[in-house]
Amino acid sequence: MKSRFVVLSGCLSICAVLIIASGCGKKDVPSSKKTPDKVEPSSPVFNASPTTTPPPVEIPEVIAEVNGEKFTREMADTELNQRLSGAMSQIPPERIQEIKLRMIDQLIERFVVKTLLMAEVKKANITATSEEVEQRLAKVKENLPKGTTFEEIMKKNNITEEKVRDDIGADIKVSKLFAPVTNNITITDAEITEYTEKNKEALAFPESVHARHILIGTAKTDDEKTKADKKAKADKLKEQLDKGADFATLAKANSDCPSKEMGGDLGKFRKGQMLKPFEDAAFGQATNVIGSVVETDFGYHVIQVLEHQAAGMPTKEEVSNNLKAQKYDEALRKYVASLAQAAQIKNYMPQRMAPPMGMPGPGSAPAPVPAPAPDVKH
Repeated sequence: MKSRFVVLSGCLSICAVLIIASGCGKKDVPSSKKTPDKVEPSSPVFNASPTTTPPPVEIPEVIAEVNGEKFTREMADTELNQRLSGAMSQIPPERIQEIKLRMIDQLIERFVVKTLLMAEVKKANITATSEEVEQRLAKVKENLPKGTTFEEIMKKNNITEEKVRDDIGADIKVSKLFAPVTNNITITDAEITEYTEKNKEALAFPESVHARHILIGTAKTDDEKTKADKKAKADKLKEQLDKGADFATLAKANSDCPSKEMGGDLGKFRKGQMLKPFEDAAFGQATNVIGSVVETDFGYHVIQVLEHQAAGMPTKEEVSNNLKAQKYDEALRKYVASLAQAAQIKNYMPQRMAPPMGMPGPGSAPAPVPAPAPDVKH
């Protein structure tokens, strides 16, 4: 439901990277509703890999320019290292370059939009107070995954709190720049009814579970004694949890899944996303109970379900917020497109094929690109 384009997304994008990296036991599900009947447990997170490694692409020292402001290879490398931290082991070697190039395309878009918007912020003499930054930072910290600290995320992603504060300050300034647009957006009951009727199938959400786990990983080469020892370790952890031990602490110290960085939190998932034994256990388990140890091809899992959400439809308020965000996005796309038309924008990346939608080709201005949306709740 949430439609929020984040341009100045320093700390939030880091959280996203950590969540993406936490998919132990999770099957790779395409964005479309049609999913494969079966996904092999050993499949990498990024499947459909090419059979051969593509020829290397040379990244220029200066990747892009906006009105003379440069986006350099060094800047891109810093961003890529932060975003891919902890996820590289899940990417097949032959896919690394392709994924990095796609991410560079996204970074160029973000650089173009951010540069254009911050120039307008400067013209309007818009500022963000230290109190506003502190309030927003406090909200970011409150919304971190359970069992994860702000300091851990900063350390893992090689980013400083000063950088986060700078990004938050920029985001606040842009929000103020667009306040007139936000304040004038209204949604009528008739619009909500019409939208809901036309999009019933798309709006409906399936039953889901929010769970965390501790994985004691196994390998195909493990002999029976090794497997038995690992099973005993999982049983011991369950026993400790039953006696009141802190789940996040044990996950960080013992789990073989990247989700351990978030205290084992896997977020919400629906049926069909997890391996069958894991899915059956999670969907059949009571909230906050430590279930029996479950075995999958990844190893032994100790699971705790934090929330069950029944299938259903979004509330009227949620639909209204979604429509409001859509209207906001549409207005901001037009605004940013108008800024781009008047700007001098250059993309020095080698032309590989057709540029992705919304991406500027070499030497051209970008197509309309998303800007930050209002801070609406869904």
